[in-house]
Amino acid sequence: MRKPRDFDSELQALSEKAKQLKDRKVHQLGELVTATAADA
Repeated sequence: MRKPRDFDSELQALSEKAKQLKDRKVHQLGELVTATAADA
């Protein structure tokens, strides 16, 4: 018999990972803007 999956913890982990990715993307975009503005 298969063990039931813990959807709540999986969703929690996925949303946490998505938040980290989004934060990193925003941070990198900010660095890119800063770098290009410094060159201009």
